[in-house]
Amino acid sequence: LGRSFVCSAGTADMTDNDIIAKIIELLNAKFAVWPYPVGYGPVEVQQKQQPTKQGIPSAPTVFVEKLFDHRYGWVAVLQEETSDPTKLLETENQLYNTTFQISALALQDPSRIDLPTASDLCSDACAILQSRYALQEFTAAKIAVFRVSDVQNSYVTDDQDRQEAEPSFDIVLSYTRTIASPIDKITGVDWKIVPV
Repeated sequence: LGRSFVCSAGTADMTDNDIIAKIIELLNAKFAVWPYPVGYGPVEVQQKQQPTKQGIPSAPTVFVEKLFDHRYGWVAVLQEETSDPTKLLETENQLYNTTFQISALALQDPSRIDLPTASDLCSDACAILQSRYALQEFTAAKIAVFRVSDVQNSYVTDDQDRQEAEPSFDIVLSYTRTIASPIDKITGVDWKIVPV
């Protein structure tokens, strides 16, 4: 039984990297034209957990991190005809709600209070991902924005023993994953009555 995985966007398989790449693409497109003060930026957008150690970024940075998947509801099963008269194509559709965390880091210079804080940067990312532009782009990729949380602003002690803001918010994206399998077709039924 050969099974193939097909997502609702029509690609071979909607992976975490596909969705993260879409989020990064949307944020990069808008941060490139965002009206920040002269000398601020450019804002970098990257996946939070890199395969190799990267060190702390010196530029203002927005991070994207996948938290978890939640399968929603039951699997929907559909069967359709194929060119082979002895086979049907059975597709099983499962709705996924995947939670991503968006966070920001912007090193503060106490002498430049005119520059955006990390929390400002995170709030801007939140606004971008809820904008009409982003919703249209997500919809075109067959992804829906299910929920966006509040921006939280916690603090951590950095490597120079200073308090740095570590703001973040969660965004839940919904999409459908599909497993497609060829199955044998029932071509006839024989029956007979047997006395008991």
